Amino acid sequence: MARQSRSVSHYLRQKHWKLTLGEWIGGVLAVLAITAVFCLFFIRRQTLEYHLEHTFDVRAPEFFSSALALADPLPIPGNKIELLQDGDGYFPAMLKAIRSARKTVNFEAYIVHSDETGHEFIDALIERARAGLEVRVLLDGIGSGWGLANSDVRKLREAGCKFEYYHPTSSWRVDRTNRRSHRRVLVIDGLVAFTGAIGFRDQWSGHAQDRSIGTT
Repeated sequence: MARQSRSVSHYLRQKHWKLTLGEWIGGVLAVLAITAVFCLFFIRRQTLEYHLEHTFDVRAPEFFSSALALADPLPIPGNKIELLQDGDGYFPAMLKAIRSARKTVNFEAYIVHSDETGHEFIDALIERARAGLEVRVLLDGIGSGWGLANSDVRKLREAGCKFEYYHPTSSWRVDRTNRRSHRRVLVIDGLVAFTGAIGFRDQWSGHAQDRSIGTT
């Protein structure tokens, strides 16, 4: 019986190492697929569920205090806050600010696509970089990874922009796939700042007439 058990064990070891190339490839792909599914659906971002019920719209005087309560920022005297409500409001204002920059442009976004709207911002950033300004661009690897052409990324870098992806899709760290940066921030010369839930693509242009637009 002991001899028979040793024979079976020896056979299994020999069989283990005699897998065909296709079986090895299939096994590796299965492990990678299971890992990817685990990272996508089981590694979640830490979020704080907080919903503030409003009884007024953004034009009401109460809106400013309500917005401050969400993040507890400290308003400093001598500054001005202007509310830009849609693409017709914020895209022209942001482009004007970029083109009028004198020292630095810091731009962070979740979605930038290589369409008409995206190219307006890409061209404006390139122009400022070529003018000698320090231009930093940080985009999310998921939000902008497929919609932004590699050729546009090369143009930004060749112009002198300091361009990076937050958690690039080419990274081996698959556990970061579902951890993204949804920040939208533009800071000009350290003096003028824009922030808000917008995407830099044609879908967000106009006066919010497209009801299919989400808030990501």
